[in-house]
Amino acid sequence: MATFSCTASGNPVPIVTWTNEEGVDVATLGDPRIRVVGGTLTISETVESDTQMFNCTASNVVGSDSATVSLNVLVPPAVSLPPAMLASQGDSLILNCQPTGNPPPSLSWFKDGQPLVPDNDRLTVSRQTVVITSLYSIDQGNYSCLATSTQGAATASTFLTVLVIPVIHAGVSVVTVTEGDTAVLDCNATGNPPPTVSWFHSSLPVPEPDDTRLGQAANNSLIVTGVMEEDGGQYLCQAVNEAGSETAQIQLVVYVAPLVTPLESSVTIVEGSEVTLTCSATGHPTPTVSWQRNGGEVPSDSTPNLSSEGGEGAGSLIISPVRGEDGGVWECVGTNIIASNRESITLTVLIPPSILSLPHTVTVTEGTPHTIICTATGDPPPLITWLRGGVVVSAQGSLSLEPSANRSDTGLYTCTAANTAGRDSRDVTIDVQYPPTITQSPVSQTTHLHSPVLFQCSAHGNPAPLITWNFQGSPIAGVQEGNFTVPSAGAEDVGTYSCVASNSLGQTSADATLFVLFPPSPPTLLGAVATGSTTIFLQWTPGTDDGGSPLTNYVIEYRLLNDESFISVVASVDDLSATISGLTPYGLYEVQVRGENAVGRGDPSSSLSTRTHSEAPSAPGDFAVVSSTSTSISLSWSTPQPLNGQLAAYQLEYGAEDTFDLSHQTRFLTTTEIEVAGVEAGVTYLLRVRASTVGQDGLFLWGPYSLLRVRDGHTLEIPTLPPSPSPSPSPSPSSSSSPSPVVTSSSPQPVPTSSRTEPIDRTSSSVTAVPSSSSSSSSSPFSSTPTPSPPPPSSPPTVTPTDLSLSATGVGTITVSWKPPISELETVDGYTIILSPPHLPPTLIPHQTTPTDYSVTLTNLTSFTEYTVTVATYNEGGQGPLSLSGVIKTIESAPSAPQDVPS
Repeated sequence: MATFSCTASGNPVPIVTWTNEEGVDVATLGDPRIRVVGGTLTISETVESDTQMFNCTASNVVGSDSATVSLNVLVPPAVSLPPAMLASQGDSLILNCQPTGNPPPSLSWFKDGQPLVPDNDRLTVSRQTVVITSLYSIDQGNYSCLATSTQGAATASTFLTVLVIPVIHAGVSVVTVTEGDTAVLDCNATGNPPPTVSWFHSSLPVPEPDDTRLGQAANNSLIVTGVMEEDGGQYLCQAVNEAGSETAQIQLVVYVAPLVTPLESSVTIVEGSEVTLTCSATGHPTPTVSWQRNGGEVPSDSTPNLSSEGGEGAGSLIISPVRGEDGGVWECVGTNIIASNRESITLTVLIPPSILSLPHTVTVTEGTPHTIICTATGDPPPLITWLRGGVVVSAQGSLSLEPSANRSDTGLYTCTAANTAGRDSRDVTIDVQYPPTITQSPVSQTTHLHSPVLFQCSAHGNPAPLITWNFQGSPIAGVQEGNFTVPSAGAEDVGTYSCVASNSLGQTSADATLFVLFPPSPPTLLGAVATGSTTIFLQWTPGTDDGGSPLTNYVIEYRLLNDESFISVVASVDDLSATISGLTPYGLYEVQVRGENAVGRGDPSSSLSTRTHSEAPSAPGDFAVVSSTSTSISLSWSTPQPLNGQLAAYQLEYGAEDTFDLSHQTRFLTTTEIEVAGVEAGVTYLLRVRASTVGQDGLFLWGPYSLLRVRDGHTLEIPTLPPSPSPSPSPSPSSSSSPSPVVTSSSPQPVPTSSRTEPIDRTSSSVTAVPSSSSSSSSSPFSSTPTPSPPPPSSPPTVTPTDLSLSATGVGTITVSWKPPISELETVDGYTIILSPPHLPPTLIPHQTTPTDYSVTLTNLTSFTEYTVTVATYNEGGQGPLSLSGVIKTIESAPSAPQDVPS
């Protein structure tokens, strides 16, 4: 125990702590041997590691102070060595003796009790360590170290054993012996300590405890009695001690006679395939393997389908392809220097079935019996069956269609021959043939004209029947299929169609009739006549054939002659006449009639042409002052639109506005311009102009006026005026009782008549049917014989007569003569004479002459009166231009007797 006291004074009272050399407060070390009480440090059970400096420190808030003390713990010497050491010869050895004690002791080395003195360069001795390099057996012994000090002495020792690796002294390396003899294998080994010898064969220790044939002699030799083949091989002699081990190998060679072992004693194979016969031959030396059959070596040049592989220890004989004659016994032979042995292999060759010739197709007529025989070769003999659709139908070699072949027997049959070697099959198609039958007959049909018609026909038979078609008993060329189409049915297609199915065993047929419905035949148009300016009456009789379908109605078609398309209106089937209304006045129309039934509209009747009556024209247009002077006014206007007929003349009336007396200011003109003379400056004049056409009765049909109000050549606004009476539509030149003009001609011709009609709305047309009963009335304007349609009219002529000559040939008589137009390329049917007396409407006198007569005499005219005479051409297309005019005054008549003369 060691105790240190440390006292300290100070104010406040200082605190005393003890620290070791590392500056650690010893009170915090947790060592139960160390205690600090007040200023005293106590260490109980001191040890050598307690030797060190300790520091006492006193401290308060003012400062600190310290003092150091030293503790030295005395310990007796101590040394240690392992009790024994092993080292192998040639190794290096280090002996280390580490002494302890305080004060430190001195150290000495000894071997076998004698001081250890280095006597060779392998030995090195220092204070604590002995080093021996490349140990020899002489270095083996007892080594010790001695430690001494003031506190006492201590010693330690160890025994060194030097180990020597075993050495095997070689003998023979190969021992040869025959199977069944005794073999001795020697192994002589030395070493330190003496080694233990063991034997191994194929890495396994020998002898085994229960093996009585193998034993190890006292000199460590291995003795093998009754040597067997498996005893041969490498043997290992192993010598082992603590220093190590040593081995030596000895080869034991055992000669063994061949042992032949086939892979299979019997082999079964199918002819045509490949087989390999295999055998092995064991023995020592390793036997060679060869093959024999019937005492001869194989393969040879006479056995091209044989080949061999291997030769030493094992071999294979390859037969490819296997033939039937290859069946039998084959011998595998094993040979070495000891002996030759053999084993046999039996080869059985199976022959697969082979069906002899069979036809691919058998043709049989329905109702007759038939048998097909199937034969086959093979070993073992094959089993023959017949199958249809995978189902066995005969387990014998023959297939019989009994009592007779039926069409249901048609199909694919398979003859199968099978044995253990395989199977063979052949397909035979049985074709049972029979005459055709029609499975779908054509159906009689009724169709419309130009409609497609499909006749369907199908037939069954074997061979597959050829389908052809007949019409009215005669073949239809180029048609050989089940369906026959008439693409557009017509009259020539009506009749009986026959579907004919035929094959090599016969033929059959089925009929169908085609009926074709046609549109009705054309009606007969009896006539068409204009009954007014906007109406045409027509009458017809039905067509001769309704086309097989009753009439549903009639269709009336009409058009202006120059129009491209007709307008169609429908009339009842009960009507045989009709009136078309809403037409254009003075229009030349072409009219035709069709019948209609469920099939459609038939062809039209022959067309007729007729012209509607004239109608009063509309007012002239563009009525205006062209120019003026102080005493005249030049006026112009345009032709009325619509004109509604053949233009006859214009009537111009004028007078002062304040009097509005136009009775003596009337002029009749054929041109669209005029100069009015004799006007006065500053006077407002009213002027009006209207146009006329020629009515059906030859009277002028006057249209409404165009009105103009003029002063000093300027047009003024027109006030609302009361209407003035229109001139009467009479051709009479005056209201006096003077006779009406007449026309005489060397070739008098009838004057065309016309009727006067009222204006109508021409935005639409209609047909008013006349009951069919009227067609038989005696008042019908048409006969039952159709009137031929006139050719379409030409356009109005464009040429004018020439060389107009006027002469007053008597009182109230004027002779007019002219020459025909120069051009002969246009048709001229006649000439129109227009006579214009002053203040009266002009009179149109149509006049047709012979080719050589171009004159007319006008009579019953007013004497001593100036007339304007105009001659124009005309034809069915209308009147030509009014460009040839002249003025003449009739001869003055003798005065009448004075009246109221006093007697």
